[in-house]
Amino acid sequence: MDQTAAELEALRECPEALAYAKVVGSWLWITFPAKPCEETRAFLKTRGYRWNAKRGAWQNSCGLSCKAAPYDPRVKYGQVSASELVEGNA
Repeated sequence: MDQTAAELEALRECPEALAYAKVVGSWLWITFPAKPCEETRAFLKTRGYRWNAKRGAWQNSCGLSCKAAPYDPRVKYGQVSASELVEGNA
């Protein structure tokens, strides 16, 4: 199982995060409509997510390292709802 798939499975433990998660390329991005609760933020931090103020999203690189993109990766790679992917693999 690749790291993106493993992180998708881990998100089942945090329904609030799963509801807003998107797969962008091989990364996971989570954009909440409002600041998430402390428990959710703690979960994200322990799973390796980092807040990206420029993009307004919690992001997990899923083991891929790269330089900051001068373009919006969502435009280049598209985005897929993580909850759809998780439910499709249930």
